[in-house]
Amino acid sequence: MDVIVTGAAGFIGSQVAREYAGLGAKVTCIDNFNSYYSVELKRKRVEQLLEHRNIDFVEMDLANKDQVDQLISSRRPELIVHLAAQAGVRLPVSESDKYISSNLVGFSNILKSTVQYGVPDFMYASSSSVYGNSPHVPYKESEVGLEPISFYGATKLSNEILAAGLSHNSKTSTRGLRFFTVYGPWGRPDMAYFRMVSSLLLGRDFHLYGDGSLKRDFTYIDDAVEAVISLGQQMKAQNFSKSDVVNVGGGNDYSIQELISFVNDLSSARLNVLQEDALGVDVKQTLADSSLLHQLTGKIPSTKLPEGIAKVFDWTNQLDVLTMIKNWD
Repeated sequence: MDVIVTGAAGFIGSQVAREYAGLGAKVTCIDNFNSYYSVELKRKRVEQLLEHRNIDFVEMDLANKDQVDQLISSRRPELIVHLAAQAGVRLPVSESDKYISSNLVGFSNILKSTVQYGVPDFMYASSSSVYGNSPHVPYKESEVGLEPISFYGATKLSNEILAAGLSHNSKTSTRGLRFFTVYGPWGRPDMAYFRMVSSLLLGRDFHLYGDGSLKRDFTYIDDAVEAVISLGQQMKAQNFSKSDVVNVGGGNDYSIQELISFVNDLSSARLNVLQEDALGVDVKQTLADSSLLHQLTGKIPSTKLPEGIAKVFDWTNQLDVLTMIKNWD
């Protein structure tokens, strides 16, 4: 099986690419190594997770349509897993062009090429951010009238609309993956759990935005990767073209204060928390309805947060990792 994985130096992308390679697929990886967070971390993921496998790595920017067309027309994959994006909800308006270039232009380019060259299946990263502050909890994929409260969330909802529209009456099936707060080793250093663990181990202050009452449906990386692979296999088994979206979350939410407590339980030290004003782009709660994921794959994410965060702590506490993370924020 030939697979293209974009955003392959990223947190989820690197581990999805590794899993496909381990299953015997011929994998082509794409990443532009942007500097939203440490490029050293991204290259370290490639070195540790992807080298010495059946993988071709192409460094390119998906905003370049000619390069995208050339790659897809020459590789003709059976599946594209598009995980490249400008991540995070907190970029200021002055930097919103990064969302446009990656999440809209780059997304449109690879989607158009996918349809043009008849790639059968296209899976892409959407986000729980599309639900905004919906009062309808847990969030179901069938909910209408979604109102994201961040530019990032709006671009992800736009991706879903574009995918459904462009793939209609084509040979390509599309599936949006609404990820719910994926965490784990090799994660993004801008995320709260990563900042907590690294701050505790390095003796740094942790800046908490708001009072810690925000709740998130935390999804451990291994569970997320398993869901991506299973959803791709289910798409391949389909004999008709369609477009849908699927929540990738386990339906277990925890507050940020609970997360702080779990982190503190891992060490005799205590996290020094500095409270800051809440940010208007942070949604109050995320909680996935996992019934569609279970219907399609027979499984849902099951790793509980205390177990998963302990694995993050053990990974971060390795001497070589602890030395590197000093430069990753």
